[in-house]
Amino acid sequence: MAESMRQPNYVLQFKEHHYTMFNPEIDFAKIFETHTPLKIEYKDA
Repeated sequence: MAESMRQPNYVLQFKEHHYTMFNPEIDFAKIFETHTPLKIEYKDA
């Protein structure tokens, strides 16, 4: 659970850097999987 709580913080930073040039309506899950290896930890947890 602790790891799941920690991820949103990283996601927010990632969002600020990448979503600036993208539409916030974009499928976030897709971007998240494509650009971050956290996908594995997320599914593992």
